[in-house]
Amino acid sequence: MTQLVDKKFGFRKTTDDTGKVIPAPEPLNLKLALFNWEDIIAMIAAESKREPIKNAKGEEEPNKVKEMVIDCINTPIINYVKDLIDTVGVEEVRAKGIEPELYSFELIANLPPASKSMFDEETWKAFKEDYMEVMAIVGVSPERAKIGAEHLAARLNRVKGNLEALEQFKGRINSWYSNSKKQEEFAKVFQYLLQRCEDFIKANQPETILASF
Repeated sequence: MTQLVDKKFGFRKTTDDTGKVIPAPEPLNLKLALFNWEDIIAMIAAESKREPIKNAKGEEEPNKVKEMVIDCINTPIINYVKDLIDTVGVEEVRAKGIEPELYSFELIANLPPASKSMFDEETWKAFKEDYMEVMAIVGVSPERAKIGAEHLAARLNRVKGNLEALEQFKGRINSWYSNSKKQEEFAKVFQYLLQRCEDFIKANQPETILASF
């Protein structure tokens, strides 16, 4: 029910109890047994035919496989909606809600990769550390690098209406990535942030604003 697929795993440097930096291990290449579309359909079909398991009280136990499949499908929707709330505005969403067609699974699946929400808190934390380290090397003060990292990890929502700041961040995003030693690890973060920055810049152009009236 699965196929062998080559996957590469990268690792991050860590620190010990004394604060000494421990270099990251070399990347690890593995052949993993992963699902393709037909495997998923076969698994769902098998679980649909499975007789429910009951506990000692005669109560039906939850089917963990079904729950995990449902969770896997709903997680990217929830993550996308988080970004959508930031883009539309918290109070606007509180007052009017969000129409389901704006966050359908089909819509999200067909978006370009840079437009999808795909990063957990650990990824943003690792990004901020790398960004601050790299920008310090290229001459940005630690304080400004930290503030910039926070704005970027907040997906630029705090400056989305500031054209001057967005133009500056576009340059900083490119500078960080071109000087980072972890380009492979953060390629998707770079694509996401650059696209988001460019989208906000476009939204702040006079012709774009006039066209909305």
